[in-house]
Amino acid sequence: MARKKTSAKAAPVQGGLLGSELSCPDVAQLPLVSDDQGKLEVLAPGHLYQPMLLKSRTGDIDIQPGALDDNERKFVADLVRRLYPDGSAPRALGAPLKWGSREIHLRRNLDKDPGSFRLRVDDSDWYYPDFILWIIDREERIQTFGFVDPKGLYSQVPGGWGDHKLVSTAYIPFVIEQQLGVAGRIIDIGGEEWQFRIRGVLLSTSSWDQLRQQAKFKVSDAAGSDATPTKDAMRRGRIVFQEDVGYIEQVLDLLVKDSEVDVMLERAAVLFHSDAPPQPRDHRDAYLHIEHRRHPESHGSFAERVLKDLLLCTDFSTLEGAATHRASADYVRLAKDDPDLGRTCNDPVLLFPRLLDKLDEL
Repeated sequence: MARKKTSAKAAPVQGGLLGSELSCPDVAQLPLVSDDQGKLEVLAPGHLYQPMLLKSRTGDIDIQPGALDDNERKFVADLVRRLYPDGSAPRALGAPLKWGSREIHLRRNLDKDPGSFRLRVDDSDWYYPDFILWIIDREERIQTFGFVDPKGLYSQVPGGWGDHKLVSTAYIPFVIEQQLGVAGRIIDIGGEEWQFRIRGVLLSTSSWDQLRQQAKFKVSDAAGSDATPTKDAMRRGRIVFQEDVGYIEQVLDLLVKDSEVDVMLERAAVLFHSDAPPQPRDHRDAYLHIEHRRHPESHGSFAERVLKDLLLCTDFSTLEGAATHRASADYVRLAKDDPDLGRTCNDPVLLFPRLLDKLDEL
């Protein structure tokens, strides 16, 4: 029996990325940049459209628009050092950084600029990540529109896993892919066939010790109780710590490789933000339908629940853990007279679809 999609607020639609249609970065006609009238302009290899600006350590230099702070500057410097440990980075403005066979075009994403990339969850403010990393893999014909945002998560992400910045990073890119009609499809970019992806990373400038005991970043363990996430779990939630020695590699890997949690969130975007049939294909889809029913009016609350359930999950074929624990408790409450109750509760493949059926009967 086909299921109707639960009504929910329409996700904010992202218009043209960077204020234009999708296109492969073209840097051939970019002007050279030089110091001019007291502005401290800094050439960063691979950077498109405008120079990187460093914050002056004296008060007599006016820097517009917006200066890189220390953490942003560190990210750019560490990225270039990781890719060019011998100091041989390209000097021409707009020349791409090379990451193996891939090209990386780096762009500063200016806050509230009409040509900048922005995201939003429900009725939140628009979120402008600090950097765009457009990664072009010509061998695999994949373009990844990546964004990276160095943030003090201790104070600047007050909502934890449900904060609009975090949900915009972990879930909304999959929604935008559905809106753009590029998810899982070969598309034409500049007369060539490409796969196109959107992925983000929150780069925590707050330390692991600062965040690990914060209640807002607790996740659910197998018994459904609040638990401290591991660093691996945080990475599944697309958070990397700038204090880690290999953090640049972690950022780049998250931009081009998906985790099991990403796969589940992509499934959710297909179910609730595309023209695909809304009925669940399997027990994993049934789980997502159940959680969407609990939070029909809020994409943020839905994504928060899925993240908390799955960040410590070790078996994504069954989703055994926090998700099954809560579903079993709900099914016991709703199906007291079901003769197959015991077997169902011990088999997630049966549990989630049957619980969804029970909820549909209410």
